[in-house]
Amino acid sequence: MKFQWHKISEVIPLGGLGEFGMNCMALRWQDDILVIDAGLMFPEEERLGWTFVVPDISYLTENRDQSAGIVLTTGTRTISAGCRGYCPS
Repeated sequence: MKFQWHKISEVIPLGGLGEFGMNCMALRWQDDILVIDAGLMFPEEERLGWTFVVPDISYLTENRDQSAGIVLTTGTRTISAGCRGYCPS
C-alpha cells in the first residue's frame, strides 16, 4: 500500500507534546494507523524508583488490528525503546 499524506483523517498525539521524551504520534488514514516514534522518558526526581515513563497507548492497543507499522525518526533510546510495548505479540 502506498501512503498518501493527503488522505490522513486523524492526527492523534499520544505523548511528548510540551515535554522532553515520550514522543509518540499516530496517523490514521482509511482503516490503517501508522505510529510515528515509540518513545519513552526517563523519570525525573519526583518519580524516583520508576524505570521509565511511557505515553498512554490505550488507543493503539484498542485498535491493534488496524496498525500498519511504526516509523522511527531517530535511533536514540528515548525514541526506539518503546517499540517492544507497541508491537503485537
